[in-house]
Amino acid sequence: MTGAKKEISEGWIRFKFKMGMLWIILGLIVALITLSVIFGITKMDDWKFWS
Repeated sequence: MTGAKKEISEGWIRFKFKMGMLWIILGLIVALITLSVIFGITKMDDWKFWS
């Protein structure tokens, strides 16, 4: 019983770790998209302002 419990907890930790990595990657992608959109808008405004 204890061996099975240990295996389950190890699997759960691995699963949580994988999910954490996924969320970190998703967060980075969202942050990059947000930053590129913000910079794109400011660049467009500058371009309109100068033209």
